Amino acid sequence: MASAEEERQAAAPQGDSGSAIYSPIMLSVYDAMVLGVSNRYIWRCSTDKVLLPLFESAMSERHLDIGVGTGYFPAAVISHPSSATKCKRLTLVDLNPTALETARRRVLRAAKLASSPVHVSAVLANATKPLPLPTPSNSDNGGNNNGNGGSSGGKFTSASIFYLLHCIPLPPGTKATLVLDAVRAHLAPDATLVGATILGRGREAQRGWLARACLAAYNWRGIFTNADDDAEVFERALRRAFVHVEVWFVGVVMLFRARGPREGPLAALDEEREETRGGGSS
Repeated sequence: MASAEEERQAAAPQGDSGSAIYSPIMLSVYDAMVLGVSNRYIWRCSTDKVLLPLFESAMSERHLDIGVGTGYFPAAVISHPSSATKCKRLTLVDLNPTALETARRRVLRAAKLASSPVHVSAVLANATKPLPLPTPSNSDNGGNNNGNGGSSGGKFTSASIFYLLHCIPLPPGTKATLVLDAVRAHLAPDATLVGATILGRGREAQRGWLARACLAAYNWRGIFTNADDDAEVFERALRRAFVHVEVWFVGVVMLFRARGPREGPLAALDEEREETRGGGSS
């Protein structure tokens, strides 16, 4: 018998075409069309066999999920009877208020089936900007009712960014840098980040005519902005931001697991590395 608490922080970040597509009608068919048909037949990356197990493998006591869709992944993990997750506090972040509310309600329903209480909070925010999450204090021992709750300074012990990057209307290196900077600021030193993104470049052998047609149409309409998204660019950003990084591919989807967030913004980390290699001179 579980209980679920909720917190909502209302900021009003500016939207974009990629997030605006998630209307109530779209969200009502999202699971069937995107997680079902598209993942299986177009992107060739199974939701049940690949994406959900990856999400579940990382979800810990204090989890941050950015780019929530319908809330399918955290809800499925929390409510599954055989799930080994010990999630106690879950924070959902999204730029689209309709998607955020849909996910929040779904996770709250799932939390009622969990074996232990799950605190659920929802934050309306742009993932390419500093996230408006409470800054943890050293005295936080997990008993406070804050938005990113828990011990270890209150920072998150795991995070996920599924199908987020390919929707952000920025160059691949820029959006990867901004999102990773925003996420890392709220991660504990031993935290794990997992994610998945549909690539616009590479994986040609896995890209059938239907995938090519959908990518062209989605980019033309502004639903995706991934025509230039390249795995090498994303992997480079991940390795600059985290100590341990694993990258692999299923269909046209790049999946990753990163552990040990480095401190400081990526630009500063690059400068530090250049000074180390060059002895501080150019």
